[in-house]
Amino acid sequence: VNGVCFPGITPTDSSNKANLIDSDPSPVVPTDSNELSYVYPANDVTSTNAIRSYYFDTQARAAVAYCSGAYKNLTACQLLANLCTLQLQRRYQLTVASASTCAEFYRLTNERMTTRVGFTSWATDMPWLYYSPTKASTALKDTSITTQYSPKAQIDIRLAAFALDGTFLGFEKAIEFGHLQLCKDTIGKMQAAFTFGTVYSQECELHADDLFNQTKYPLIFYDPYLYFFDNTSNIGKLMPIPVLNRALIDNAGVLTNVVSEEDANSLSAALSLGNAASVASIESSIRDKWELTRRLFLVDNLIGRASDAVTPSTLVRYVSNIELKIFPRGSGFDGLIYPPLLAVDYDNLYSAEDFGKNKRVKVTFSVTYNQPTELEAVFEQNLRIAMGVICTMAACYGMIRTWLWSRRAGVLRLDGMLILKLVLFVVGNVANGFLIVIYCVSIYFLIFYKLQTSFMVSLPNSDQFMVNYIAAAFALKCLDIAHLMAVQCTVDIFFMDWERPKFPASKLIHRTGGDDPDLHNIGR
Repeated sequence: VNGVCFPGITPTDSSNKANLIDSDPSPVVPTDSNELSYVYPANDVTSTNAIRSYYFDTQARAAVAYCSGAYKNLTACQLLANLCTLQLQRRYQLTVASASTCAEFYRLTNERMTTRVGFTSWATDMPWLYYSPTKASTALKDTSITTQYSPKAQIDIRLAAFALDGTFLGFEKAIEFGHLQLCKDTIGKMQAAFTFGTVYSQECELHADDLFNQTKYPLIFYDPYLYFFDNTSNIGKLMPIPVLNRALIDNAGVLTNVVSEEDANSLSAALSLGNAASVASIESSIRDKWELTRRLFLVDNLIGRASDAVTPSTLVRYVSNIELKIFPRGSGFDGLIYPPLLAVDYDNLYSAEDFGKNKRVKVTFSVTYNQPTELEAVFEQNLRIAMGVICTMAACYGMIRTWLWSRRAGVLRLDGMLILKLVLFVVGNVANGFLIVIYCVSIYFLIFYKLQTSFMVSLPNSDQFMVNYIAAAFALKCLDIAHLMAVQCTVDIFFMDWERPKFPASKLIHRTGGDDPDLHNIGR
């Protein structure tokens, strides 16, 4: 098979292997098919723009054969996992023989009869690629991390690196060399991303031509882990970090890791109602649709070539956005976290359209801290209660101001002007109430978030609620100012001079014929 000899073995369709046990001596050499050698542009659900890869043509079938139960060659299995990752870990037609390298990887994984201890989805003698059948809602609620993180502690991300051919390159620290950050900066700024409690965002533009360069951006695969010290056993441990590949296509042919607009609206509505139980249920259902994986690459500028002589690569896939999500367990578990999540987005470059055109592409890297959504729902409910109380008090004060105005204006009955005054007075007071509540919330987060010694308080997942209230306060305050200006422009002002008439002091002295001090005082 492409120069690899399997003595005495006739290439066999992998579909005939379905009922054989793992100990069968003959390796499966899958039949040659276009689908097995296709690579796909990121986010392309139609598969019409797929490219037949020269590297897949020469390596895929041999990798499947050497990874089969007869050989169990771990390096070949790592190569097969890399090829599946280059096909963006697509699960479309996953049970169809030779439909993709992912289908072959899935079949060989199911043929293994045992799994690694503590990992139900990690087959023995195979790399771990898919979390399935473990649900994302279960994987992201694992409580195995026992380290209590404090502000300014380091998040120690370790990356198991693999070359394209499956060779293990060793473990690398993300904080030391910035392997996950395509945007390069000073060491201090890049390492700040891994300081616990620091919300981090980095954005830059890269030359598209550089991404075609295999020397500047070699093709390396990473399995991310979180290194932590287990307080119960007093040893260091590695916690696998799940990867949310938003370019993954599921068996239904959809981008299953992209949250649909309907699900996002349902979650937003539940949050606005402050229903913690409903929010937790909706979030769990959204996560259960995800297909979590273990492996990622940053730039693929090698596989998208139809022949070995094609330079540059016809298709380049690169990671356009990486978001490391940290999930604190809540105020009852000071400094404890759930497993982090590494969400990645991929984008495409084509040599015919983008190479040599002096094009630049945007790349982002961020670290966010996401408090449990049920706590966010409770927080928003408490915020609305505070707003309701303050606004009620503001409305009552507006009614008092209206009553005082009606007495001064001599209004004896209910009319349109009285109602208008009531509305305008209430509007101004409600705007002040909004600003007071937002100010108090901001001071609360400033004090308690900055001064905490162990991580208990996290910032809200979204500041949209503050933006909404500030926008409403601004609009209402504009009406209040317009009312004030109208009052000042229409008021009639007149002056009354109550000063007593002045007489010259010399006349007073002449009339009295003396120099009486009292007369001098009167004159003054």
